[in-house]
Amino acid sequence: MTEQCRAEENIDVIPAISWATALKEPEGAWHEISGPCVGIFDRSKLPPNAIQNLDSIELVFNVPAEQVLLFEGRVIDFSEERGIHFAD
Repeated sequence: MTEQCRAEENIDVIPAISWATALKEPEGAWHEISGPCVGIFDRSKLPPNAIQNLDSIELVFNVPAEQVLLFEGRVIDFSEERGIHFAD
C-alpha cells in the first residue's frame, strides 16, 4: 500500500499517477477503491530512477505490475462527474 503524502511545508513533492487500491480519509477511515488517481510523493523518499521526465515535467508512475497492462495505450482524463478516469 502506498503511503499518502499530505501537503506540508518544506517538502519537495513530485506529482504522481498511481493505481489506487485503498484510500484513507482524513478522519482515519479506509475505503477500498480500484482505479487511476493523481497524487504527490515526497522527492526525498524516492529513488532517483523512479522520477520520469516527460517534456520537462517530472512525474512518478506508481502502478503495481499486475495493473500495468490496464494503462498501456490508455488516456487518463478528468471530469467533474467522474473525477480521474480512463478516457473512453
